[in-house]
This record gives sequence, structure tokens and C-alpha cells, in this order.
Amino acid sequence: MNKYIGFYIGPNKIRTFTKSKRSTFFGKEVYQIEYENGIKEERPKEIIEKIAGKEQYDWSTLRDKIGRIVTEQILIILLETEIKLEDIDFVLQLTARSLKENLEKATEFLWKKKIYDRTIHDVQEILTQFQEDGRQKLDIKTDTKQG
Repeated sequence: MNKYIGFYIGPNKIRTFTKSKRSTFFGKEVYQIEYENGIKEERPKEIIEKIAGKEQYDWSTLRDKIGRIVTEQILIILLETEIKLEDIDFVLQLTARSLKENLEKATEFLWKKKIYDRTIHDVQEILTQFQEDGRQKLDIKTDTKQG
């Protein structure tokens, strides 16, 4: 897998590439990637093989590549289960709802309270936990321009 050193995933050039201690839900290999800009992430081997390239490309292209991989897998499941056409929208809506509910549960677990009980002080506390220097800091932006 060292063949991917110097390759790109989106605009990021791969500096190091090592096998992770963890695996995917179904036990497939995951690799830790460090890019030349210092960003680190982990991705499944099968995804890396499909998105890593010799040429740099943008975030939209990366999103499109991953979206197509996931869509292909979903279509394979739909084909394999021989689902009725009239049930596809229901199944996709159910999937989206399930993902949203699980994200909310995970978020509540991390915050230790429901979204409607959170305050700006809670945000400050969470950010403080992740500040390297330990100082409390809210990133207050008054500029409404996107940049």
C-alpha cells in the first residue's frame, strides 16, 4: 500500500500511509493517512483504492467520487434484495431517518444532554475540552461574509 505515498486524495497529497489498528464494521482494512499539510485521517482500504490518484483534484470531485461509490453499494443491496420499485423511496427515507436519529443519539451522548437543553456555556465547555492550551475560547465572528 505504500504505492499511494505521493498520490492525492482531493487536494491533499499523501505523505505517510500506515495500516490502522481498527477495521471497518465488516472487518475490512482501514489505513491512516497523513497528508503533506499535516491533516490526518483514516479511510477504508477499498475506498482509498478508488479515490487516490496521481493528479490533484478538488473537494467537489472527491465528494462525487465517494458519493458514486456509496450509491453503487446501495444499488447493489437494492438489486440483491429484489425490493419492489414502489418501496424504494420508503426504504431510502427510513434509512435517512435512522441515520439522523443515530446522529442525534451520538451527539446527545457526547454533549450529555438533549439539543434543546444546550446553552452557549455548553459550547464553551466543549471547545475548552479540545483547546490545546486549555484556555476557554469561543470563536466569535461578526463578519457575515463567507470566505
